[in-house]
Amino acid sequence: MIEESVNGQRPGLAPTPRSLIDGGPTRLWHHIPGDHQRPSRRETFDLYWDDVNGFGMVHPRAKDPWETLAYYQTEGARYYTHADPQDAVKGTPASTQRTGGLRPFLARLLMRLAWSQDWGVPFSGEEVEHCCPRHPATILDVGCGPGDLLAYCRDRGHTVVGVEPDPKPRATAIARGLVVHAGTAEDLPEPVRAQTFDVIVASHVLHHCIDPVAAVRNIAERLAPGGRLICEVPNQECLGARRAGIAWCPLDVPRQANAFTLRSLRRLIERASLRVEDVRWAQYCRQFRLALIEAERRKFDFFLARGSDRASLPVRPTLLSRYGLLAASLFAKPNLKYDALRIIARKEPEPRGA
Repeated sequence: MIEESVNGQRPGLAPTPRSLIDGGPTRLWHHIPGDHQRPSRRETFDLYWDDVNGFGMVHPRAKDPWETLAYYQTEGARYYTHADPQDAVKGTPASTQRTGGLRPFLARLLMRLAWSQDWGVPFSGEEVEHCCPRHPATILDVGCGPGDLLAYCRDRGHTVVGVEPDPKPRATAIARGLVVHAGTAEDLPEPVRAQTFDVIVASHVLHHCIDPVAAVRNIAERLAPGGRLICEVPNQECLGARRAGIAWCPLDVPRQANAFTLRSLRRLIERASLRVEDVRWAQYCRQFRLALIEAERRKFDFFLARGSDRASLPVRPTLLSRYGLLAASLFAKPNLKYDALRIIARKEPEPRGA
């Protein structure tokens, strides 16, 4: 169960919303006292939790998915989809510089131990190809970013199309010769609505959607009979999320509007009349990277300075606390161990003679 960090309803708060999954009740879960990536902005946010479906949601929320693009104009470090490909070779991360180019022994040992127990299946272009019912196939990537996956699939002979709302990564993808349209999962562009696809990818997209129900319904409608959806989201149920609270790196409010567990993601997909074929787990090792620990510590300090209590920030992220997470998660069930989950779902072919 996700722990409740705030009891009751704060004075002046909007009425408790109904769950986006099925209209059921929710409760106040977390108060987010600011945007750690835009600290000069004074807005605050509230997260509500649906216990029945295992689903979290920001409320109140934007009415138009295009309104949220402003959240990606971050201060300081650029949002990852805005990064210049040359950034990786222009300099060395500050954490590495402080240690003379070598990670501390404890950080290296932590990663080595985590790697030895990581049985997850990272999302890849090879997995997309394996899901294709034929070759060449038609592939749509919703929220394609700069187009890395599309380029991989195009180079292997598939017909690929992307949808990306953010102008900067979309321009990068188009410059690579890819067909990428401006749009969102809730508001697919006309050229996409005019065709169907053998495979549709929505990797780390649904947790950003203002209306995830409409997003999955739109995607399901664009799948050809027998086609597959590959959908990956952060796993809010994992032990790393529970220990970090609102400092958990994938819980990136306000860019993230929804928080999923396997139960809520499965129900969302099945309500769109898609059949879940497989569930896969990923991204165990990334929880123990020094850069991610430091990023979570900065979030922790930011929220603590803004007045968050320790119920919302259970454990301060440090190398030592990550050894505690390692010990707690090594032999845990996948839903508690991995910080990303992926569902592969199929649209059933129409019955003959229908």
